[in-house]
Amino acid sequence: MLRFFLIIITLFSVVSCSQQRDPRSAGLVPAAGVVLYNGQTVADASIVFHSDGGSAISGANGAFAINMYGNGDGTRPGEYRVSVIKETVESPVTGDELVRLEREGKPIPRSKVISHLPSKYRNVETSGLVVTIPPKGAKDLRIELND
Repeated sequence: MLRFFLIIITLFSVVSCSQQRDPRSAGLVPAAGVVLYNGQTVADASIVFHSDGGSAISGANGAFAINMYGNGDGTRPGEYRVSVIKETVESPVTGDELVRLEREGKPIPRSKVISHLPSKYRNVETSGLVVTIPPKGAKDLRIELND
């Protein structure tokens, strides 16, 4: 009988623990949308929702889901100022060439950072972007960037 009782308690504990949510996620609502630049979707853009509304990275089709604590868990309702950055790094040498230059003690050419969006969007103070997340969340946010 004691063994049966211990098995029941163990099963109850496992089920209870597996159903608990991260306490930090209390009050989060789903928030997702698309980022556009001159009407075209923007892939691989880093989007930050200031102050502490979370962040997102847009996918191949420009779609994003806001993350507070991970994996598109959402954000809290409210108004957020937004900054958006999309950059790539262009290296004048390949990895093998870099190793060779280092080995030979030769100077290494600097990589070039290329911004794919107007610089005003990288700074929350100059972006002019504001997003409002309603109490029940939003799955159709549009962040529209222009020249």
